[in-house]
Amino acid sequence: MKFDRMELDSKMQVAELFYKYEDMTLVYFINASYKDSSWGVDVEDKVVDTYVEDLQGCEIEIKVYEVQRTKERRCSASFQYNGLEYFLIGTMDSSEFEIIIKNLGFSK
Repeated sequence: MKFDRMELDSKMQVAELFYKYEDMTLVYFINASYKDSSWGVDVEDKVVDTYVEDLQGCEIEIKVYEVQRTKERRCSASFQYNGLEYFLIGTMDSSEFEIIIKNLGFSK
């Protein structure tokens, strides 16, 4: 996986980090103002699985979707950590997505 670019909205305190993974794009959203305002990412595809993964004491909600037009799998993860809200989404097999999730680092 390679870093592609970052878009930062300092007024809204939201960063979007884009990574290239093989021929796919993985997007990592970081929201610093989620306690003051609500935001979400809407995925129109059918949810085929939802579960929670505990990683170093951080509960990560993972959803697996079926992309309507291509039948590919899209995965998302959302969690809060150290006063920030995180959301990660990418079109890939859930086993590959879980490898990425399990390699997230949390400092104490």
